[in-house]
Amino acid sequence: MKVLEIEKDGKTIDARAIDFLKNEPEKSDSLKVDSLTEKYAHLSIEELRFFIKELEAALEKQNKHKKTLPKQIHKLYEGKNHHLNIQNLLQVMTEVGLSNKLFVMAQAVLETGNFKSRVCREYNNLFGLYDSRHKDYFRFEKWEDSVVGYQKMIQRRYKGGNYLRFLKQIRYAEDPKYIPKIAKTAKWLYEENGHLFQTKSSASS
Repeated sequence: MKVLEIEKDGKTIDARAIDFLKNEPEKSDSLKVDSLTEKYAHLSIEELRFFIKELEAALEKQNKHKKTLPKQIHKLYEGKNHHLNIQNLLQVMTEVGLSNKLFVMAQAVLETGNFKSRVCREYNNLFGLYDSRHKDYFRFEKWEDSVVGYQKMIQRRYKGGNYLRFLKQIRYAEDPKYIPKIAKTAKWLYEENGHLFQTKSSASS
């Protein structure tokens, strides 16, 4: 049994509660409590409080470690790496074959806070693509992979027509104002980067 020793006021307190509970699964909860009571009955109230505090910290650290276990990293894009900016994003969208690129880029800008969000930087996820099974965002090896991910997860269901209506129908986001925000962001992008979206094919194809 692994012993956690807590040093306090020159005294050493043996803290075996975690392993104690783990290593005696055949006992009922009431028996476990009784055994713990007998084991630590000699401790003062102050020592018990300190012990409980240390035990809670150890459990929190243990749970945090479980939550940060590495997830699958998706690698989908076969092209070369690019610096993340509007122009390169448009180029990769064209390579992948996305349609309605102006609206899709508006989604990327909105979802990432103009490419500054934690999900963008740590997950390389430009579109807030969410893994409901693992209750976390999809993690990609590089941002270009998330563009392919968008094509496979979202645009494969698009059969033509108004793209904003399509996003609303598939319930892309929970925010009831999401579609107006996309439209507003797309308008801003066009005004600021008109030279990239000057042809109809660049914006909608």
